[in-house]
Amino acid sequence: MDLLATRGDPVSDFSVGRVRGRHLAVPPIRHSAAPSNRHSEAPSSRARAADLDAIRLTGIAAVVVGHVWTSGPFTDALFAWHVPVFFILTGYLWKSGRTVRDEISRRSKTLLVPYVAWLAVLSVAFASVEYLRGGSLPVEALRNAVYGGAFAVRPYSAFWFVPVLFFTAVLFRWLERFPPWMAWIIAGLGLAASVFAGEVMAKTPLGIALAVPCLVFVLVGRALPAMVHRVRYKTAVGVGLVLAGVALTVGGVVQPLNMKDGDFGTVALSVVNASAISLGLILVFAALYRMVSPAVNRLTIQLASAGLVVVLTHAFFLYLLNTPASGSIFDAVVALAVPFALALLVLRSPLRRWLVG
Repeated sequence: MDLLATRGDPVSDFSVGRVRGRHLAVPPIRHSAAPSNRHSEAPSSRARAADLDAIRLTGIAAVVVGHVWTSGPFTDALFAWHVPVFFILTGYLWKSGRTVRDEISRRSKTLLVPYVAWLAVLSVAFASVEYLRGGSLPVEALRNAVYGGAFAVRPYSAFWFVPVLFFTAVLFRWLERFPPWMAWIIAGLGLAASVFAGEVMAKTPLGIALAVPCLVFVLVGRALPAMVHRVRYKTAVGVGLVLAGVALTVGGVVQPLNMKDGDFGTVALSVVNASAISLGLILVFAALYRMVSPAVNRLTIQLASAGLVVVLTHAFFLYLLNTPASGSIFDAVVALAVPFALALLVLRSPLRRWLVG
């Protein structure tokens, strides 16, 4: 059957801030004093709160919706920020002092193991469905899924993100041994290269070349904690940044990003716009989660802990539904609700180690 190639996207480093199997996230901002060092470890050393988990959930929903409706102003507004925000959160919660070997070990357990596990599970399911539908074994689609990057399309639409995030994190960890400006130069060169050869970079095995331009968002996230603490009117500034960034994209002033295909939008401006929207989301959700009940906090954390499963499986359900590019509200609900239900079941099973990370 004709497999629908959707726009690239998805989602988060669901492993950022994990220590011994637990997630850590920046609690709602309650302090006006700026940290004494821009590389303070405060965000990743505090007890987990739900505000950043809420951003992850918002991003996951945006990823799913962006795979249901693949064009139009609303989709463009999502593509302006929904992938960059996860790289930015990786930098925002970055913990210095680890070795490259340790980084590889940690990210392998929390990213690559679930990636490989779900790749195997969904490939068996995909081949089985094609057989039952009277088709032949989808050898090319399976081969492309293993190769990854821009070649991984429905039902593997969001798979590209996981190895790219892994390579980006490892690259940043390796660059920590050099002066900070070195990482910025390399990220800048990566973005410049994407202007001329983004499509080629996206077609490298597992999209590994995309790690270089994606590094810029991790660097932005690394710098944001100090900036957040300097913002005086956090809610107003946050709402303003989000609305302005979305308006600039919908209005055509700044192009959305399609990072899966190596498209980083309008040169420099789309990166700045995505960073501003992400900062706005951090500020808005920090303010919002000062007011929610403990029950809402617990629910947010629980759902976010299942997020990677949703990211990796939702496109399979869109494949089963044969969702058209024009989208469907019913399909969107199914692609969100069923993977979340599946993920919550997996969290309570012995398979959690392999399928959740």
